[in-house]
Amino acid sequence: MPHVLRPDGVSIHYESRGEGPLAVLVPYWSWVPGVYDDLLAGLAPDHRVLTCHLRGTGSSTRTGPYDMETDAGDLEAVLEAEDGGAAVLLCVADAVNRATRVAVSRPDLVERVVAFGSLALPRSAFRESESLISSETVIDAYLDQVQRDFRGALRASMTATNPQMTQAELQDRVSAMVEHSDPEAVVGRIRSWTYDEPLEHSVALGDRATMLVSEKGQGGPWFPDSPELEALVRRLLPEARVVWLPDGPASRPDAAAVAVREVTART
Repeated sequence: MPHVLRPDGVSIHYESRGEGPLAVLVPYWSWVPGVYDDLLAGLAPDHRVLTCHLRGTGSSTRTGPYDMETDAGDLEAVLEAEDGGAAVLLCVADAVNRATRVAVSRPDLVERVVAFGSLALPRSAFRESESLISSETVIDAYLDQVQRDFRGALRASMTATNPQMTQAELQDRVSAMVEHSDPEAVVGRIRSWTYDEPLEHSVALGDRATMLVSEKGQGGPWFPDSPELEALVRRLLPEARVVWLPDGPASRPDAAAVAVREVTART
């Protein structure tokens, strides 16, 4: 299996398939293989699609640190190793922040960033909303729950953000997450994400950023609803593109693939 060896001895596992423009699914704090397989399969006939495992997860070395800069460096190293030309990065949650960092610092490696949900914004940007991401108390309580009851905390988060999933689907997803990620990695990444200040990078990214928002909303109670989120992004990041989808990329991978193809066509 392909891997990249980092200077600290950590091995980062990655996989790629297909031919064409490089589309990279950047993993986020709770990602497990399979979540976006339908979307990647839809792109594979005319794209080279790549996935990788964050350090502390899956087939990568189970060793930290688990912070934004380290993860961004690991992503940059994978893109260099793949050598597939300037990529389009597909990302959600904390992955958007690290993708934006790499896109700004290495435009030779990253052409565009496509975010499923919010673009990279500081937590202070959500202060006037009723979303949970704006509350430091709520975040600290959730991190404490992750450390005390890893499985229970993941289940609570998945239930809140995926109301369409059945109990059996939730159980399977949570079991996969527990197997794929170490609790220390989850805590470290959530903490790094919530205290990150990415606005400067997002502004610098300009019109190379695309936000895909769902009519049914994404992020559950953690983020503002889609209209409020769009208004916030248009005010803070006026150059970014906003594309509406009938549903999220996992539920409607066909619609998400069409949107991604429009981005790679512009590239």
